[in-house]
Amino acid sequence: MTVSNRQLSILAAVAVAMVAVTIVIYGVECKPPAEFEKGSLLIQGLELDKIGQITIRKEDKTVTLKRKGKGFVVPERGGYPASVKKVNELFIDCLGIRIADKVTASASNHGELGVKTDSKEATVVEFADADGKPVVGLIAGKSVSRGSGTYVRRIDQDTVYASEKSLYLATEVTSYIETEILDVKKDDVIEAHVELPDESYTVHRNKDDKIVLAEIPEGKKQKDYDVEAVLDALSYLTFNEVVTEQPEGLKLDATYTAKTKNHLTYTIRLGKVDDKHYAKVAARGPSRAELERAGRIGKDEPKEKLEEKDKILTAADKADEFNSRHGSWLYELSSWKAEKMRKPLKDLLEDIEKEPEEIAASHILVAYKGAEKAGDDITRTKDEAKKRAEELLKKVKADGADFAEIARKESDGPSKTKGGDLGTFKKGKMHKNFEEAAWKLEVDEISDVVETPFGFHIIKRTK
Repeated sequence: MTVSNRQLSILAAVAVAMVAVTIVIYGVECKPPAEFEKGSLLIQGLELDKIGQITIRKEDKTVTLKRKGKGFVVPERGGYPASVKKVNELFIDCLGIRIADKVTASASNHGELGVKTDSKEATVVEFADADGKPVVGLIAGKSVSRGSGTYVRRIDQDTVYASEKSLYLATEVTSYIETEILDVKKDDVIEAHVELPDESYTVHRNKDDKIVLAEIPEGKKQKDYDVEAVLDALSYLTFNEVVTEQPEGLKLDATYTAKTKNHLTYTIRLGKVDDKHYAKVAARGPSRAELERAGRIGKDEPKEKLEEKDKILTAADKADEFNSRHGSWLYELSSWKAEKMRKPLKDLLEDIEKEPEEIAASHILVAYKGAEKAGDDITRTKDEAKKRAEELLKKVKADGADFAEIARKESDGPSKTKGGDLGTFKKGKMHKNFEEAAWKLEVDEISDVVETPFGFHIIKRTK
């Protein structure tokens, strides 16, 4: 199930509300329990709306989350918005730590348990106010030697506890960023136009809903899989990194534009430096004419028109929302995704193979009583002939089989004396079933059993 940004925000708000309830229950002062009590919270009472900055660090990795408006941004990525969902998960993980056991009150044991600030196992999380003044912090260290918890302590306390559950706190910047740009189903894309430095082309759906290349040069045909891949380029489009400094020499010299059934058009401008691909993205909503048409649809119009009006107005909002979030950022994309959007035209085409005017073939014929030109000595039934032909097919396809020798011994046709060799022939000389099968074969390839009025044939193309 796909969750929209709006739904995600609602879920995040619910998560925050759950934490807030916990805070109310355990008080408003940010302090540890006066005495150890199994099941109590490590951090009791934290006013989330007063948290202006969060720092997560482990060894040489540091992530900073700085409040901006109602959310947080990531200074290490030029102030890129942090994921509401992932920030709230961090709050829940930290504020939901419950104590299973008191381990030690001596700072001399911190290193052994991995809860010293410079321990290699230590993940340090610090919550500060808007001025950067520390509010509360915690350190998560090694896993509990016996059990499923983690050794934890508050930064301002020497006492170390074992948590009830194991704790994992992400320390990668991308763990706090929503890397999905958009996810458009291939079935919703009507057309994709690709502009490269020295060529351009369009892939679209025809009247039969088949995905086709708009103009195909003479003597060529499209590679269906590759053509469809161009239209599918926006399905789960994500970025690897937010780029805060434009790479030297980067030129956005390719453009991928996709029109959708939902009145939205997406434009991806692409560039490449060394082996890395970069992109800027934008969305365009319904045209002015579409918006004016939607505005004229009254509430008493038929259901279909009202639904179309809703789609148009929703698309306009989505385009604004998309551009507000992504419009000013440069992203690094994965190579396999970017290369779908900037495929050269030659990768979408292949030569149409010309049929030869004539070919050469050998065959084995298994006739049956009543078949055309079957001799009086042929007494087997049609079913028996088919079964016999299938047995011979296995025999001629076996490793080391000599087709000509088997034809001499087993064929009922007059060419048996020549090892089944029919010589060279053009179309129109053989029965249509025989010709259709023979012309599909590569040289030295053997056909499956082919039926004609003369019986059942096994054909080997020789030229």
